[in-house]
Amino acid sequence: MAAVPLGFRPGHSFVGPVDRAVGELTGKNLVAALREALSNAFRHAGASRIEVVVDATVRLPDGTEGVGLTVADDGVGTPPGGRRSGLRNHARRAESLGGSSRYGPGIGHDGAGTTVTWEAPLLPTARGQLRPPTTGD
Repeated sequence: MAAVPLGFRPGHSFVGPVDRAVGELTGKNLVAALREALSNAFRHAGASRIEVVVDATVRLPDGTEGVGLTVADDGVGTPPGGRRSGLRNHARRAESLGGSSRYGPGIGHDGAGTTVTWEAPLLPTARGQLRPPTTGD
């Protein structure tokens, strides 16, 4: 699952028909966002536990059907004034599809660590607009 050796297997779950519902463009960006989040948890957080959820039943704020990726760890968290280039990359990747990204407390004791949430429409075009529905599927 991870491009870097974590030393442990992250917990993971899938909600909804992820393999059938997520479009190719969103899927490629979702995998890149997942790799980035796992890499950050390994390189910067010193996490001993990571939980990953991919949810193909998300409703975006505008009502669009979407997919959500949540990566939560129990590491050191995001230090005030620390680098945020990975988090900015997540946000740009999601926004390019018409989605969003945010981060908050993790799953460690007293909220230690970081939780990154990444959401995007299931079937965007490169400009973040949904493809028109097709008939006869």
